[in-house]
Amino acid sequence: MSLVFPNPFATYLIAFPTESNTMKITGKLPPNIGFKNKKYRFISFMACNFKTTATDMCISHYDLSKDYTIYVSFHKKDAIKHGYKPSKGHKLLLWDSKTNTFPIIIFRMVSVSEIPIGIFSMNNKNKVISGKKIQHKIKDIYPVIECF
Repeated sequence: MSLVFPNPFATYLIAFPTESNTMKITGKLPPNIGFKNKKYRFISFMACNFKTTATDMCISHYDLSKDYTIYVSFHKKDAIKHGYKPSKGHKLLLWDSKTNTFPIIIFRMVSVSEIPIGIFSMNNKNKVISGKKIQHKIKDIYPVIECF
């Protein structure tokens, strides 16, 4: 994956939608994300095309509340059908319905800590690490995804 995602300071979690191609992501942001925080410099979600690696839409921690809900779909009407409500602060990411034939959602965390901590201390160079192990490592920060 390092050829697809070359940032050595970032860790990526990838999820694939089910047949309905609509997802709901809920989670909590860690405190004090930003330039002065080496542990959590940047966090984002990207609606991407796995085949081309193109990013259709993205949202970062700057646009999310501490407790967030994000819907991801090809069409706003599908997200609404599954509970998307902007009046409740929900955010929406859309895959490009004309070009994206292999949709994925990517959760990206950037850290510049000299000592690898949390998810950054996990070695996934030669194996896939289960979601349960990752969730145990990063606790509340782990995004929960519901596929419809």
